[in-house]
Amino acid sequence: MRVVELVPNRRVEWECISTHRQSSPASVWTGTRFIFEVAEGAGSSGSEGYPALTTLDFRQTGYDERSEFFEFNTSAWGEVLQNLKRVVEAQRS
Repeated sequence: MRVVELVPNRRVEWECISTHRQSSPASVWTGTRFIFEVAEGAGSSGSEGYPALTTLDFRQTGYDERSEFFEFNTSAWGEVLQNLKRVVEAQRS
């Protein structure tokens, strides 16, 4: 991955520059971009000074949705994001 843009505590955008075997689900990532954006919700602060609501927006752009690996990659990213959510929430409690 190559960092395309970095706004500390707000946004990071990566471009996949690696190459993989054609049989690998990651083979279709080359040239795509991964964007993570964090936003704090409006309203009063939650416990311990944390914002009441924080959202993470994730997008992968440039991905060919007709790829044979689309379903696999979509499920894998869903799992990764759910694990990230669990870790973050555990840190806050």
